[in-house]
Amino acid sequence: ILDRQLFHIFHQHVLNSREAKYLSSLEDSWTYGEVNNIVYGISRLITRSSGPEIDTIILAFKDQKKLLFSFWACAALQMDIVLAPDHGCYEDYELFSSKSVLILSDFLDLIISLDFDINQISESANWQLQNITKRRSPNIYFFTSGTTGNSKLIKTSYFQMTSAIKCVTLNDIMPYTYRQNVLISIP
Repeated sequence: ILDRQLFHIFHQHVLNSREAKYLSSLEDSWTYGEVNNIVYGISRLITRSSGPEIDTIILAFKDQKKLLFSFWACAALQMDIVLAPDHGCYEDYELFSSKSVLILSDFLDLIISLDFDINQISESANWQLQNITKRRSPNIYFFTSGTTGNSKLIKTSYFQMTSAIKCVTLNDIMPYTYRQNVLISIP
């Protein structure tokens, strides 16, 4: 069920290295298995909180752990993902406003967005029972600072992201052609 999806990149590590450390912060650390359960819990929150018309999730988090875990939950659900700036307000996201959008945020008004506690959201992951509607080509949207100082919205598909990750993983390089415009940011 997870084959050939962006989420498969993460989930393959869960299957191969469940007890390996995935993420460490000043306060805590998580193994791939623990993060998988958190990601599953977030995906269940999304599916319980949204109707079938929801196909886009706006992620607006100041907490980078919530952003990362929510990204993988959205990828598992094959939803369009908008990586929003952590300093915005709801008006900044009106471009996406419709009945097909759900906002997850730790700083926007809870009337218009959902938040969660990382320590409370974890559920024992069972991805086979999760009702995942496969979309033809979900996208990831993100904002850049732009060359003019005005934010620009960039769109890339899951396929493009998966291909780039695969290429970097296998070859330690990102191939460029004269037809590609690629932005890479290394944390």
